[in-house]
Amino acid sequence: MTEIVKEIEMPFWQNPQCYVFTEHQRDDVWVYFDCRDDNREKLKNVLGKITFISCFEVHIKRGVKKYLPEEPLLRSSLDEVINSKKINKYIKDYQNFTNTIFPNNKAIRHFVVNSHDHQVSILALDYKFSLEEKNSSNAHIFRILLG
Repeated sequence: MTEIVKEIEMPFWQNPQCYVFTEHQRDDVWVYFDCRDDNREKLKNVLGKITFISCFEVHIKRGVKKYLPEEPLLRSSLDEVINSKKINKYIKDYQNFTNTIFPNNKAIRHFVVNSHDHQVSILALDYKFSLEEKNSSNAHIFRILLG
């Protein structure tokens, strides 16, 4: 089957020229990025955040954007790869390593976050969008992304 990239609309506007900041702990991954308002001005005290829940694999590539929609329709989107070869490869590798059948392989989804010159590819069960306000525990992320 052919891989198809489907756009999922973000509830905020990701700066198309931004870099992203990623964190992970155990099975969860967080991707942060700066956002724009409707006048294209950078939001100062808030970052866009996507939480990926129950992750299986994460790849970050620079200078290569393998997964892009044929004709982007949304100004800001998380992309999902339908019929993903990465999912099939992960399941095959898992089964070879554990000698067990992968439980519920239909639940895994392949998501892609694009930034200025990087592409973050994530196999996970689900995601959640949110806006992150600046506080003492995330000030380092704001310094890195907003300067």
